[in-house]
Amino acid sequence: MLGIHPGSMAWKGNEVKRWPYEHFAALALAQAARGRSVRFFLGPHEEREAQRAEQDFRGYARISIVREPLVDAARRLAECEVFVGNDAGFSHLASGLGVKTLALYGMTSEARGAPIGPAVAYRPSLCPPCHDEGLRGFACVRNIGYRCIARDIEYDAVREKVDELFEGGAVEQPVVLEGPYRLYGKAYA
Repeated sequence: MLGIHPGSMAWKGNEVKRWPYEHFAALALAQAARGRSVRFFLGPHEEREAQRAEQDFRGYARISIVREPLVDAARRLAECEVFVGNDAGFSHLASGLGVKTLALYGMTSEARGAPIGPAVAYRPSLCPPCHDEGLRGFACVRNIGYRCIARDIEYDAVREKVDELFEGGAVEQPVVLEGPYRLYGKAYA
């Protein structure tokens, strides 16, 4: 079973760090066509996505939409073999529950915030992370419309990584304790 969460919290502009909904929906449909069951998790900050998912997945018995309180959603999440989502709470929860997780990173640093557990923190963009912890909002430092998450993470690459997680064994994500981080506009090495 594959778990998918297309959202993130809606606070301080976190919505801009989401991989496009259309890619998540296409992934769910493709995995269901391969015979896999899919749980499409939606939180309170994904009302628009929930309305779209109801339409997009109507008639697909292998895809269920999960819109439950966190404690119940966590139980359903723990039953998944593989999970894919943005750099958001659900990805960290999935990995912490022992689910093989593919966490998609754009504007945030995968080195700084990779989920702890069986996870792959995926960030193929050459664009530098532009999230500065502690600031009140997010801004694309190169002013190119958050290309790092919107276009640099390609659908086919994510699909392949999901298949690798299903086919492979254990996943180990190294924890990075130091690196080029920013906090309140100051660089820390």
